[in-house]
Amino acid sequence: MKIITIFNYPDDENYNKLCLWWLNQTKKYAGDIPIHVWHEKDLPASLVVPGVIYTKKQKRTLPFQFPPDIDNKARHNIGFKLYNLCQEEDPFIFIDADAIPLHSFDDLVKASKDKPFICVDHQQVPKHSALVPFKFLNSGVQVVGDPSFLDFDELMVSFMEDGGFKAPGTDQAILFSYCQKQGYNYAHKNVGFGWNSCAGYTVIDKDGNPTCEGLEYKHPVYINHYWHEFKPWLMNCPLWSKI
Repeated sequence: MKIITIFNYPDDENYNKLCLWWLNQTKKYAGDIPIHVWHEKDLPASLVVPGVIYTKKQKRTLPFQFPPDIDNKARHNIGFKLYNLCQEEDPFIFIDADAIPLHSFDDLVKASKDKPFICVDHQQVPKHSALVPFKFLNSGVQVVGDPSFLDFDELMVSFMEDGGFKAPGTDQAILFSYCQKQGYNYAHKNVGFGWNSCAGYTVIDKDGNPTCEGLEYKHPVYINHYWHEFKPWLMNCPLWSKI
């Protein structure tokens, strides 16, 4: 088992702080699990820290034309993120660099022995995913106990047969459609919303614990995901203010 993330953000003060925060928190909770950082361009020296394995990866040329409204980030999530994850041969936990671990990974490692591929449904965030009339996965955290489940060519064939993006996102839409066509349930009873929780709804409770409030139900937060408009410097995040 290894932990993988991707540092392909702009060389920007806030993004560099976010990546360092991710590194510090992941090292704090990873124990003996190796931490791998993938990147396409050279990283700032400040992000290269001891005890982490850094690997340069390349994008894959894709066998289809993107719709004109698909932005570069979305293209990256297929050609770089999804493609390279599909080349992995060892079990892994993938965590986006804007998804900050706040808890031991023991439950994820244990769950990985039960199913080949585990993801958490996207929370029903107002004005965003709550507008979608069905549940779909969030690919920001993936627990892959059997990497052979992720075959890039099979995913692309399934995607093109499906006629495009049937759910929000790009790489996660492809994974979601593939799971649907295979009749595969990517959920795990012990890997719930707390492992991929929208940071915009995280509060610190009276006991000092990060907790999600205001969405489906109240729950502890184990990985706090600062996706999209919920970057920590764009909101009054008490955890960010401490670093």
